[in-house]
Amino acid sequence: MNCEAEQGVVNSLLTHLGPALCQGIQEGLEAAAKMAWLEAKSHHQGTLSCALGQARHFHSNEQFTIALDAAGVPHNPLRGNDIVIGQCGPLLLGRFQTRQQGWNNARRSSLRLKLAAHNEWLERLVQPGLFEQRLDTAHIAVFFVSVFSGSIALQPDRLSSVEIAVMDTKLSERLFSEPVIQFLGRYAQPADQEDLVRVRLKKSARKQQDSQP
Repeated sequence: MNCEAEQGVVNSLLTHLGPALCQGIQEGLEAAAKMAWLEAKSHHQGTLSCALGQARHFHSNEQFTIALDAAGVPHNPLRGNDIVIGQCGPLLLGRFQTRQQGWNNARRSSLRLKLAAHNEWLERLVQPGLFEQRLDTAHIAVFFVSVFSGSIALQPDRLSSVEIAVMDTKLSERLFSEPVIQFLGRYAQPADQEDLVRVRLKKSARKQQDSQP
């Protein structure tokens, strides 16, 4: 994706997501990681990994739903093992969890692949100006990704990070990805303004400057 298209994606995220929603999802997914470990840690070593993965999915789904509800974001009902999908304007919001070393497990879900299919037009953004032409009619699939260390021996009760990511249609490439904590900093950045400041030298300084050879 070219720089213009990436900036267009970022602008759309900033316009439609809002910092309170991002902060709520970040905190919710962090809480889900802790609750999942408390629930699963008593399991036998042979089943611990499976139990932990399942607990992470259910708690993360619940916390994701709570954050969407708090921000007034419409979504499909939380039910069983279903994936929760919210919508903010043109943005379709989903989530998944993965390990630091690779995000390939996201491809196991046919529903996530169906959601990511909305980003096909983003994969082909190579012409300047194309983003503006398609933004009004196209959806963007956005994922909040719980990233874990990948080892039960290394901080199994907490996240390495929560990422906000726009993925390709195969969920194998990140068209845009940034830690939510870093993304939140974008809301505080001032808008570009024309520099209207003009330096005016005092009379004494101007005289001194004019007298120099």
